[in-house]
Amino acid sequence: MSRRDLNGEAWEVLFRRYAILDCVRQGRLFEISAEQIKVLREPRLMTKFDDSERLPSIFKDNGLGILPNTRGTYLIGSIKLFHKFEVPSTSPIRHITPVLPLESIDYTQIMSEALALNSAYSSGMLSSFLEEEYLYPTISGRMSSFSFSFEVEGERKRHPISVNNAQIEIDGGYEGESSITLIEAKNHLANDFLVRQLYYPFRRWEAVMRKPVRSVFLTYSNGIYHFREYAFRDTNCYNSIELLKEARYVIGTDSPQLTLQSIRGIIEELEISDEDYHPEGIIPQADDFGRVINILEELMRGQELEAVDISEQQHFTLRQSDYYMNAAIFLGLVQKGDGRYQLTAEGRRIMGQDIHGRNLALAREMLRPRFLRLAMKTSIERGGLISIPEMSDIMREEGITLSDSTVARRAQTARAWMKWLLDNRAED
Repeated sequence: MSRRDLNGEAWEVLFRRYAILDCVRQGRLFEISAEQIKVLREPRLMTKFDDSERLPSIFKDNGLGILPNTRGTYLIGSIKLFHKFEVPSTSPIRHITPVLPLESIDYTQIMSEALALNSAYSSGMLSSFLEEEYLYPTISGRMSSFSFSFEVEGERKRHPISVNNAQIEIDGGYEGESSITLIEAKNHLANDFLVRQLYYPFRRWEAVMRKPVRSVFLTYSNGIYHFREYAFRDTNCYNSIELLKEARYVIGTDSPQLTLQSIRGIIEELEISDEDYHPEGIIPQADDFGRVINILEELMRGQELEAVDISEQQHFTLRQSDYYMNAAIFLGLVQKGDGRYQLTAEGRRIMGQDIHGRNLALAREMLRPRFLRLAMKTSIERGGLISIPEMSDIMREEGITLSDSTVARRAQTARAWMKWLLDNRAED
């Protein structure tokens, strides 16, 4: 049984035991203690929901959220706690060369959030993004929130909340000449994030600092450091979060980059060999190619994983996990044996390269099917992606015999993969 199932079962028991739904349906917040939770499971495991996909079913089904208000108590109610990431930027990825050639950091093997943050700082990209020439790491780890009050949006009204010495954790805090920046770092992809991860640290430090306190969310995946700076329009309103700016960086290398010219070159090379072979047949339904790469990174870190591991890490259903693992198998980068997945030799070779070499190799694997090459070639010539119906027509012309609805779903995936290639290319 997965960890999420265990959490869900425990919360079902707690909701029945304390009639929590009866309370929140009256428009009130229910306070539950760590001691009450610990009777069933560790509160740390039961209350850590960094994005909405992690929420147990009883929370999702009833539109509920949970926030700590002291070191030993939590509030449950119909409160809006997550912020959906804005549409990803399509601006060119910035390349940055580290100030010093450090031997102790291998920028091609960033395996943890802490290492991603260290790399962002030591390479100079953090200074670049924040526009602070000099930065000094001054804050990190767990600490008290001190005391503050705020309001949070609910289903029908705003709820006032008072926080008193709840525990917070800051991945990294940096002081420059004109500001102090608090950073939340993640090395997995999600559609949204828990605003508390930025809001509680912000309230804790803005109350005692003279310099402005800035809030940054850093996502690292596939060699790309994606910075988003947020601000709170109203300091006393949890939901007043807004995006100020964002930028994507990679550590500069001398290796060839993924460009339109290199994509054309890959297509020409594969057409010369007239290659159109994939052992697992038609492209699986896995629209988010970034998640495919995130799974490959997890396999690189963990050697072997089961479907339930992928489900927990990516917050997928088991069915979705199968789709995405089959996508990696389709590319020839993953193999399955005895219910466990591991990288193939080719997958390990590709994932061991820097971002430029990796993206070029992924493009080559992606474009091996002839229908994808035809679709990409047409899109490049046209200066924009072909439509899903056009992709469906190409697939049928290439002899793919599936129902109309299935072809349309797979065409949507193929188009999404092509969009990922074009969005992650460098300028020619």
